[in-house]
Amino acid sequence: MYEEKKSSIPYRDLAIQLLFIVLFVLILLWIFPTKKSMKEYVDKNGDNKTTQNVGNNTANNGKENNGTNNTGNNGNNAGSQTPTTLYEYTKVTGGEYGAWSNWSTNKVTASATREVQTEVRNVQTGTKTTQVQTGTKTEKYLVGIVTNNNGNGQEIVDYKEEYVKTENASSVPNSTTEYKYVQIASVTQNGVTTYTYNVYKLTPIYSQTTSTSEVYGEREVPVYETKTEPVYQSVTYYRYREKTNATVDTKWSENQNDASLIADGYQFTGNVKES
Repeated sequence: MYEEKKSSIPYRDLAIQLLFIVLFVLILLWIFPTKKSMKEYVDKNGDNKTTQNVGNNTANNGKENNGTNNTGNNGNNAGSQTPTTLYEYTKVTGGEYGAWSNWSTNKVTASATREVQTEVRNVQTGTKTTQVQTGTKTEKYLVGIVTNNNGNGQEIVDYKEEYVKTENASSVPNSTTEYKYVQIASVTQNGVTTYTYNVYKLTPIYSQTTSTSEVYGEREVPVYETKTEPVYQSVTYYRYREKTNATVDTKWSENQNDASLIADGYQFTGNVKES
């Protein structure tokens, strides 16, 4: 005879093991959240802070938040939100322009309620005097003295001139027994005059105790004419007029060329800020 053994499936044990497995998985998910859940959490917190900033800007009629608030928010959102550049647009309605101001060289900047006109004028700031060469002429100059003996007297009867150089200075030096200074031009700019002159080396010619003869040569020298001309400079003049009793509406846009705002009469001011 065979003895038949009966076996039963341990359902209770399987249920307990399955429960432990589920609890273990839930604990792992709680300790190590998924990337998706972390992203949703960061995006949710970032959106809340962005909405709060926009609310503050709206309450302040388009004025920027102070530097402390902006720095704090940007620091909290670092890595999850890139600062946005906003462009300022204004729309002026109503009001009337007053009379134009007098022309002035003081720089004036246009604004939403100020219209500015400019005009460039050539203004005389001084004069300049130049020596303009109009031609040449032939002149004789002393080459030397010929004597028939070696005796020389002590009396200086003339000087031999030798060109040395041309210089510019605020004044022409006085000639001496060694050098001669001859002015050839002058230029005056903003009240300051600069002179141009030639420098000649002088060699004394002494009287002779015997009969002498002078030897001359010929040379071509330039002929100058003094010419005075005015000096001009381009100067920008400004005048403006202000609009009073006007209403200025300010809007900020992420688009530097916002077609919808422009079509509605708004103008870009050039001011930008980070949001």
